Amino acid sequence: MTECLRRPYVLFALLLFFTAPVRAQNIGDYRAISNPYLFLLREPEVLDDLGLDYRQRIHLQKLNDRIDGPLLASRNKPQEQAKKTLEQLLTETRAGVEQILTEKQQQRVSQLMLRARGLGALTTPKVSEALQLSQSQQSRIKNAVEESRKAMAALQKKLQEGEPQERLEREAERVGQRTQQKVFEEHLSGAQGQMFARLLGRPFQPSRLGKVRFKAPELDTTDGLIQAANLRIADLKGEVIALHFWAFG
Repeated sequence: MTECLRRPYVLFALLLFFTAPVRAQNIGDYRAISNPYLFLLREPEVLDDLGLDYRQRIHLQKLNDRIDGPLLASRNKPQEQAKKTLEQLLTETRAGVEQILTEKQQQRVSQLMLRARGLGALTTPKVSEALQLSQSQQSRIKNAVEESRKAMAALQKKLQEGEPQERLEREAERVGQRTQQKVFEEHLSGAQGQMFARLLGRPFQPSRLGKVRFKAPELDTTDGLIQAANLRIADLKGEVIALHFWAFG
């Protein structure tokens, strides 16, 4: 296969894999997350893609449930403390995942992490080294990705202002296509594009992501509750409950 034929093949194989969805989701853009590992392991589409059996799903769910409380609570901590907590949770989760997933499944998680990060994955140390990208290439790719990010942010703002979602999603698709084409045709060699495609593995659409669920942490009743002694989240399962919170002091 000649160089001129390889480039369209690679672009076709990767097409739209990096287009951020312009829609309301609990995680709207994985590209803004420095390490999406903890979130991807909670995505229904990712679990299906990995082909987990029933036993694996149960063990992974228990692992996720165990760290959901500390993960959610980290959002209210000072930046440095939150960072330390996330590092600890990542270490704990990776150790648990090694006992649950096969080596092939763990490799697929790594591929999906690259896909979730979009074209920005090209500038991560691991990918840059594998593709042997020059500093000039990395700089130009970063600029292209930043331009795309700003365009996507503008579309997201329009969505919040009430413009039609379907039209904005089409525009987001075009932005993703243009950025990807520019990066692969102007900033990467054919061999580098093919190498990146191999690092990404088989196709997966990031637009299917954004459906993460967390287990509600237990209520902190240290100071007591009014008319709700010894209330636990587990006791409320399957019930429709209205909680009225009063703040004093």
